[in-house]
Amino acid sequence: MEPITSLIQSPLFTKLFGPLVIVAVVGLFWWRAGSIHTVLERLWRLAAGKAEIQDPVLKEFIQETRDLEKFRFIYGLKIETKVDLHRLLAWRERNAIDIGRVQKARRWINIRTTNVINPSPDRYFYGKAVIVLVYALMSIAASEVFSSKFAFLQMRTSKSLFLTDAKTIHHVFGRWTIELELCSKEPAQITMLTGFLKTETSSLCRAFNGESLKRMVDVTLQQQRIASATIGVIAMLFLVGNILRIRSAEEARKIKKHLTSSTVTPTNELKLLSPAPIVADIRKNRRKRKSSGTPGESGSP
Repeated sequence: MEPITSLIQSPLFTKLFGPLVIVAVVGLFWWRAGSIHTVLERLWRLAAGKAEIQDPVLKEFIQETRDLEKFRFIYGLKIETKVDLHRLLAWRERNAIDIGRVQKARRWINIRTTNVINPSPDRYFYGKAVIVLVYALMSIAASEVFSSKFAFLQMRTSKSLFLTDAKTIHHVFGRWTIELELCSKEPAQITMLTGFLKTETSSLCRAFNGESLKRMVDVTLQQQRIASATIGVIAMLFLVGNILRIRSAEEARKIKKHLTSSTVTPTNELKLLSPAPIVADIRKNRRKRKSSGTPGESGSP
């Protein structure tokens, strides 16, 4: 908690917090809406006051741009013109598709194509599943490094890697663990087990006895936590992004299946409404009455 506490209490953090929030908000708006015309219009009003535009064509164009920008920001659908917007809304209403489902499948919707929605192939899901697994493993590894109490160090000469908490040293893959109290008893055993050079073992033992190893471990742990937190956050963002892409592709498939299964041909509709069986029964009854000589057959409809 110390690095976070010192950052929050830092005057530098206090001065940068406001501008960073503004940049983040503008960035979010730009990412969702695809443009920042509304933000620039606000800046124009601050500079020029509430002067209204007199040209009716320009006023209509600005209003249309504002409407499209608002729609893109709220629903996340990349619509470029009002014609495309009306076509999309008509397609959604005609096929009885909820706007939430359209939002989920937005990556696979192109209102300017014939099919409107074009689901991904099977290999897309397999590729994304592998990517999600990789980012999940990266996130787990970063979490383990962040919470670890052992510093990851390397000898300069022999290039030997090891983990230490300033009291013990460990092999990276757990092949051996040595208490540094052994420095005062049998330093040669440390050299034999670890593969360190004698000079490296001597330097390590001096650092342990003089507390300099503890300071090095503290500094290294802080660096490890900063690096692992950065990698972990980035990996989590990519992980969530790819999961959302998989969800979007799956929703696109469901919508495509809905459109295919709900299609009713005109021929089927005519068959359901056809009065042919009723007419056939009337004619059959007429023939029976004529053959039996029953009066009143001419009065049948």
